[in-house]
Amino acid sequence: MDMIPSFNIENVTQGTHAMMILDNNDEKGGNINNNFMGSVSGHPFFLDMLHTIGSLAELPVRRHNKYADTLCLTGWMVTTPIWKGKYKGKMEGEGEMNGAKYAVYHSNDIEAVFGIHHQMAGTWVPKRLDKVLSEEDYTYQQCERNRPGYREVLNKVIMQS
Repeated sequence: MDMIPSFNIENVTQGTHAMMILDNNDEKGGNINNNFMGSVSGHPFFLDMLHTIGSLAELPVRRHNKYADTLCLTGWMVTTPIWKGKYKGKMEGEGEMNGAKYAVYHSNDIEAVFGIHHQMAGTWVPKRLDKVLSEEDYTYQQCERNRPGYREVLNKVIMQS
């Protein structure tokens, strides 16, 4: 919905088993974004992501907020701790994990590297997010308050070897 491709990315992805986008590369190291990811079939990081999403979705919800619910289930609050915590993945550049090559690109480079323009072509949330969300909606604490057991599910995945 918000990614617009302008050329075929097959040449860019050859030899890479997984790719992700880093966003907000700040003093904390940034976050693995959920707007563009790709991998070969059966990649362990993506399998863990799918299992985690399923486990988080089973938790009871105190208050629905479709934007915050989506971020808590599939956003950087899930992708980043699994990537950094369990897989000790680099936050930018290329690396190798269990014999599989991966690349993490900075969000500023996705248009040049992949020919993908990130813009809101459509939306599934109100035009004025500030009327719907406060800053705290983007935190792990908010996800835990809204879905009790949230951190426990993430910690279980991260601690699995």
